[in-house]
Amino acid sequence: MRRARDRRRAPVERRGDGGAPRAARRALRCGCRRSYDDQRRSCCTGCGGAAQERVVGIAGAFRSAGVDARPSDRIQVELWQKFVFLAALAAACGLARSPIGPLRTDRLGRRLLQRAIEEVVAVGRARGVALPEGEVARVQEMMDRLPPGMKPSFLLDLESGGPTELDILSGAVSRFAEQAGIATPVHDTATVALR
Repeated sequence: MRRARDRRRAPVERRGDGGAPRAARRALRCGCRRSYDDQRRSCCTGCGGAAQERVVGIAGAFRSAGVDARPSDRIQVELWQKFVFLAALAAACGLARSPIGPLRTDRLGRRLLQRAIEEVVAVGRARGVALPEGEVARVQEMMDRLPPGMKPSFLLDLESGGPTELDILSGAVSRFAEQAGIATPVHDTATVALR
């Protein structure tokens, strides 16, 4: 049994990162050691009955482990709120090849961020997601609280020449927008320029 355990552990030790998940390895590499605001919580949903009871139990287990988790009755909205943040941040920082700080302080960089956010919000609403009024401002405020040197994982992947999440971020925004007949020039440009 010890040999089997050692074999399972070997790849982790060879990586030299203690087996940290990809996101955690990236966070350690770029110096970011915490999440910010709404990105720090976990949401889960059920379908009522016994499934909902399990969800409440899972959320309780997360909370007892120190994770801000709660059951959600509007999981699509919560998922899209996270998607708005991630897709807009990745597109703007990727196109500028810049951490968030210089984009926020530059007039055109700030406009790029705002338009990237507005496009995703418009697409979500066109798909029937009830994103709240003020969503664009809420996401901008979250981005304003990020450390100036923060780079999204998309930009780190782009800089290292590794595979990126372009297709599931800006690529998805562009595809959904086309289906809805909405213009998304920032995400269309990111999809073409950052391949």
